[in-house]
Amino acid sequence: MKLKYAGIYIATVVGINLAFAYIPPIVLFDGTIFTIGSVVAGLVFVARDYAQREVGHKAVLALMVAAGLLSYLLSDPFVAIASITAFAISELTDYIVYSNYKGDFNKRVVVSSLVSVPIDTAVFLAIISHLSVLSFAVMCVSKLLVVAYFVKFKK
Repeated sequence: MKLKYAGIYIATVVGINLAFAYIPPIVLFDGTIFTIGSVVAGLVFVARDYAQREVGHKAVLALMVAAGLLSYLLSDPFVAIASITAFAISELTDYIVYSNYKGDFNKRVVVSSLVSVPIDTAVFLAIISHLSVLSFAVMCVSKLLVVAYFVKFKK
């Protein structure tokens, strides 16, 4: 069995946590700390939905644990713990919405992302002490733009 999206999902989680841990942040005009990880974080949500379609929900939970362990070993353990905590909370929310919403795959991805992205963003930024209105907005918008792109162009 070829596991294309499962591998992409793990690589995306680890890569984004590495970006948060090792790429220096940009301090914006209002003192908000912004990182490149904020821009590309939406890839995780899309990769997870595709992986869930590929291997099922229980396997995606195992992938999340594997990605968390790799992130813990390869990046900053504090960032990895914040990421996995936020993602576990938003994953539960996303799963409930994605699994219960009636519609085609793309609609389910959009609706579940609209619910889970703000939760994940708020929890993660709060844990790493980067939560501000601007950082929250930029991170949510960037995540949702990635979701929109994949829904529109990658079927």
